[in-house]
Amino acid sequence: MPWRACTAGTCSPSPSRRRSRGQAVRARGRASNPRSALGRHAAEHHARAPRALGSDPGATKTLPVDEHDDRRPATPRERKKPRKLSERYLENSALHYLKRYSATVDGVRRVMMRRVNRSLKEHGGDRAQAVAWLEALLQKLVRNGLVNDTAYAETRAHALRASGRSARVISQKLRLKGVAPELAAQKLAQASEEVSEDAAARIWARKKRLGPFRRDLSTRKDARMKDLAALARAGFSFATAKRVVDGSAEDDPEE
Repeated sequence: MPWRACTAGTCSPSPSRRRSRGQAVRARGRASNPRSALGRHAAEHHARAPRALGSDPGATKTLPVDEHDDRRPATPRERKKPRKLSERYLENSALHYLKRYSATVDGVRRVMMRRVNRSLKEHGGDRAQAVAWLEALLQKLVRNGLVNDTAYAETRAHALRASGRSARVISQKLRLKGVAPELAAQKLAQASEEVSEDAAARIWARKKRLGPFRRDLSTRKDARMKDLAALARAGFSFATAKRVVDGSAEDDPEE
C-alpha cells in the first residue's frame, strides 16, 4: 500500500489510494441502484442464482445455466479418419513413425498393416496392391539403413541389461519386437558379457528396494519370501534370487 510521508505522528494513504477507495464505494452504490446498468445486471444475476437448499421446498439441486456462456460442452475426442492408401502416404507414414521410434522390420510391418486395414475399411481398395506397396517400402527402408534389426537388437539388449532386466525378459521383449531368435540370443550374450545375470538381479533389487537394499532392514527377514517372489517374477532363477536376497549390499557379484 502506498503511503505518504508521516507528519505530526500520523500517516495517511496517498491520494491515489483514496481515489481507488472512492471508486469502490461508488461502484457498490451503482450496483445497489436498480436504475443503473450495473444494478440491473446484479439483479438479473441474483434472480438466476439458486436459493439455499431448505429455504424453498421446490428448490432443485441443479446449478443455473449461464445464458452468456458460449463455451462448447466437453465432447469425447473423435478419432481422425484415415487417409486413402497410396505409395506416398505409406512412405510418409512410415518415415513419421521412424522419426519417433526405433523399430525392426517386423515392427514397422505390423504398425503399417494396422493403418492399411483402417484405410481399407474406410475407403476400400485392393488389399494385395497395398501389401505389395508395403513390402517394397520395407525393402527400401532396409537399403537406406533406416531400419536395422541388428542395430536395434544390440541397442535394446544392452539398455535392458543395464537397467537390471533378466535374460528371460530381454529375450521375450526382443522376440515380441520381431527380432529373430538367433539374433536375439547373440546380442543377449554380448550384453551379458558386460552385465552378468547376478549383477542385473542386484540392479533390479536395488531399484525395487529388495533384500539388502530395503530402507528398513529390520523387515528384511519377514519379507524374504516376498523379495524372492519379486525377483522370480522379474525372470531370475531361484538360485540367483537367493544369492541376491541373502547377500549384502556390498557384495560384488563378479567375485
